[in-house]
Amino acid sequence: MKNYFMKGSILLIIVICMFSSVVYGNYEVEEVVVPEQYNIGYSFSEGLVLTEKYDSKYGYLNKNGEEVISCIYDEAYNFSEALAVVKNYGKYGYINTKGDIIVPCIYDNAYDFTNGLAVVSYNEKYGYIDKNGEEVIPCIYKEAYNFSEGLAAIKINNKYGYINKYGDIIIPCIYDEAYDFSEGLAVIKINNKYGYIDKKGEKVIPCMYNHACSFSEGLAAVQIDKSYGYIDIVGNLIIPFLYREANEFVNDTAIVEQEGLYGCINKKGEEVFPIEYKWINPLSEGLYAVNKYSSCGYIDRDEREIIPFIYENTSSFSDGLGIVQKDGKQGCIDFKGNIIVPCIYDSVNTFSEGVIIVEKEYEQKILKITEKQEGIKTPSKVYINGQEVGFEAYNIEGNNYFKLRDLAYALNNTEKQFEVTWNEEYNRIDLISNKNYTKVGNELENLNTNGENKVGTRTTSNIYLNSNEVKLKSYNIEGYNYFKLRDLLEKIDCEVVYDETTRNIHINTANRYVAE
Repeated sequence: MKNYFMKGSILLIIVICMFSSVVYGNYEVEEVVVPEQYNIGYSFSEGLVLTEKYDSKYGYLNKNGEEVISCIYDEAYNFSEALAVVKNYGKYGYINTKGDIIVPCIYDNAYDFTNGLAVVSYNEKYGYIDKNGEEVIPCIYKEAYNFSEGLAAIKINNKYGYINKYGDIIIPCIYDEAYDFSEGLAVIKINNKYGYIDKKGEKVIPCMYNHACSFSEGLAAVQIDKSYGYIDIVGNLIIPFLYREANEFVNDTAIVEQEGLYGCINKKGEEVFPIEYKWINPLSEGLYAVNKYSSCGYIDRDEREIIPFIYENTSSFSDGLGIVQKDGKQGCIDFKGNIIVPCIYDSVNTFSEGVIIVEKEYEQKILKITEKQEGIKTPSKVYINGQEVGFEAYNIEGNNYFKLRDLAYALNNTEKQFEVTWNEEYNRIDLISNKNYTKVGNELENLNTNGENKVGTRTTSNIYLNSNEVKLKSYNIEGYNYFKLRDLLEKIDCEVVYDETTRNIHINTANRYVAE
């Protein structure tokens, strides 16, 4: 193996990229033409996109279409937790966003980092390494999977069990199949039937189902014969076996299917809206993308038609934009149905990190999309546990946005306190629950006492809560990040109540979050 590879290699290739921009309402779209020698991936991660060069070698481009990590790898994958799996000379390792080799290519296989650990294999045995490349759990298992709620499923002698992060076997390897823990329970399989165990390995719900899904919001879909229903965490049947397909609950609703048509139910099994749609995409940013009578559009939780059924296809919203198709071509719209990217492309990929990748007649482009919205000074008074706190907050399109560090400072030493850290290198904000906030200065100071409106630019930073990436809509106003209050408090599970009479906002840290 050559020395230049072991030390990592960054080579900036100078290419001619064509730039142009256009404004659609509150959005500015800048177009970057990707040089023809590259075939890029579907989405950016950590500000970079995977690319394959004409010589079938892989590397990474930045948002300007510049090759910033050399195309020298036989295989490469998206970044996860600031590291990406790469392959050379038949072995796998990891690089960082600068292209430095962090873990040498010595493994037979390697997987993404999650919560600081990654599964790797050597000599057909699996184990775990940390971000320094240290083998924290030896490669001794026939199979190994990611940790969930502190435990990971592993396989020994053709049976599955669970280990902790020290490699101790917590639950013996006695199961035919074993899956991730969710809400304290994991699906396991014995004698071709599925049931649930807790973290002590005790069988909480017997293995009596033909299929079983993970718990979400206190319920899990299970199958007997060919029909699905829902049970609670002690195995009580809450929703009868009526469905051919059943999905997890999200915000108190679940998508179900009967006789080829889809609808939504609540936790009582009542139809939120009828089972009459050809398909429904999961709730995303408050809207469902749906197909009804061969036309596609968007509806809200009350089945109100928010965006008309005028499209051939629609996708779930991501960071404020949804992909739509008309006359066989794809583009993007915002929440109001305004066209942001015209339907002129053969393919449009998911919007993330402020960019979207499109293709037309085999030419790929990177569209850098910047959203700007006017922030109206919020007139509401804010009370935390009954005490008034003066915030600089803005109302953007009907939602209140608060300065992230102000809120963290105000919630310090309460049941819902959280720490905020910023990693400039990775353009990443980390939120850590149940940890004291560290003051950096200017929190709850320099308030806009004149009530001036200000312009906010949509934030493209990656946001993590307890090492897990979360989607939180935010705007940058004069150098500070402002987050939608209700979204942020939902993530830290803190109650927020808006008093329609007084127009005051009440945050109660002793109570859990309740959806509107």
